[in-house]
Amino acid sequence: MYPALLHPGAWFAVDIVLPVTLVAVISAALMSRVLRRRPRYPVPL
Repeated sequence: MYPALLHPGAWFAVDIVLPVTLVAVISAALMSRVLRRRPRYPVPL
């Protein structure tokens, strides 16, 4: 058994890199939508 980052197979990019990249892109898109609606903090006095 190999650790995930040392996996020597040809399908490494599809098995590991693609799902991680998709999660990062989707979460960044969702956070940008959610954070755009929230007010900026700290609020100026």
